[in-house]
Amino acid sequence: MVEAVKRHIDAGKPALVWHAFTMAEWDVVCGYDDEKKEFLGRGTHKGHGELAREPWDRAKTVRDICPAFGAILIGEKKSALDERAAEKKSLENAVKHARKTRAENDPEWALEGLESYKQWVAKYAAEGAYRDIADGYCFDVYACVRGAAVGYLRQIAPKYDEATAEQLLKAAGHFEREHELMKSAQPLLGWNSPAGVDEERSKKLAPILAQAAEAYEKAVECLEKTVSQRGADFQSAGQAWEAD
Repeated sequence: MVEAVKRHIDAGKPALVWHAFTMAEWDVVCGYDDEKKEFLGRGTHKGHGELAREPWDRAKTVRDICPAFGAILIGEKKSALDERAAEKKSLENAVKHARKTRAENDPEWALEGLESYKQWVAKYAAEGAYRDIADGYCFDVYACVRGAAVGYLRQIAPKYDEATAEQLLKAAGHFEREHELMKSAQPLLGWNSPAGVDEERSKKLAPILAQAAEAYEKAVECLEKTVSQRGADFQSAGQAWEAD
């Protein structure tokens, strides 16, 4: 795997390597150091400063918690990217994630989107809330994703008709509000916040999460209007994107 990833990088393409820098996640490997036998790249919650560095055989050390999945390498390009179709799908998936509801027999960690927020608000509005690993992990991932959504929507908005662009920019504004609230909650709920029960923390955290959930829902409502809007300027392969 190491040699395959190195050849891939030499060909000018990054690779996705499981457990390269973070804990049981797909990380982006974009370089290597032969002398130190290290991979270089990016991983969730590793920051945006210097590239992360870890031994290039670190992927095999994950076996105590999950399989050592290895690497995903990018093959030859088969066709041109249909940007409109990809953007359409990204918005549809964002709405689907937000509105997903947990099935009766699903575990609590299967919560997503708005359901996850509601659970967080209810948890920290009650006494005895315990900040556990799942809280910190999910909080940091969601905060990062919502921040990225702001730039993404503002980047694609000018490509579409006025009504569509308006909804995309409104959604970006709500996501920005959510992201700012999440940043303010980072010391209380983030990965590096103290674990355990802290009633004073809960009193501060519950209203912040409630406001963030409200901003998130408003953003999702804008995206729903975008994907359901007849006549929106989403064109793919010469056909208009229709809601039904």
